[in-house]
Amino acid sequence: IVLRYVSGGRVCDFGCNDGSLLELLYRNKVAGTYIGINGNAQVIETINKEWKHLQWATFATVDAASGSEDYSAFLNVKADAVVAFNVPDTISWLHLQYTIQNFYLCGNSDAIYFLRLPKSTNSYGEQQLKTFIETYFTVVNRFGVIGSVEDFKPAMNDSQKAMYEGLLPYYGDELLSGFMAPFFPELCQQNLWVLKRKTSI
Repeated sequence: IVLRYVSGGRVCDFGCNDGSLLELLYRNKVAGTYIGINGNAQVIETINKEWKHLQWATFATVDAASGSEDYSAFLNVKADAVVAFNVPDTISWLHLQYTIQNFYLCGNSDAIYFLRLPKSTNSYGEQQLKTFIETYFTVVNRFGVIGSVEDFKPAMNDSQKAMYEGLLPYYGDELLSGFMAPFFPELCQQNLWVLKRKTSI
């Protein structure tokens, strides 16, 4: 999904962790420039060593969940695409709000954003999260990420049923759940939000 929107632009990997997004961009030769940010200096040091041969990739130690009033580290990114796949499931509601605010600041005025989050946790509810996201962004699309094909079956339309039945002889339930999950965000444990920033908030 991300590769569909990224072509020669500036990509921000917001909470880059193991550098898997950078590897994906490198193998598909689609990024113009890449900046990975993470609050853990050791993580940044490790990724930097592994990918230092890429002149178009840079890394910065920045706390993505910071509530500081100094936003310069985020505002200076000015990315065309901002990707956050590694927000901790255990993050508190307060720090998630800071994270989403800082995530918003990393993009330019026409940026596309990809945000992967649990649909709800002990810290926040589904509607609470949706309302907060829509404070900063217009929702372009939302895909399911983790779920069970058994939960999806009652909700499938005719074309989805035909797809499922066509794949059934070749794949087990775990893989089929992965194939079908994007169609059913409401029935999944996690969602991938595709977003455009609002010009005024």
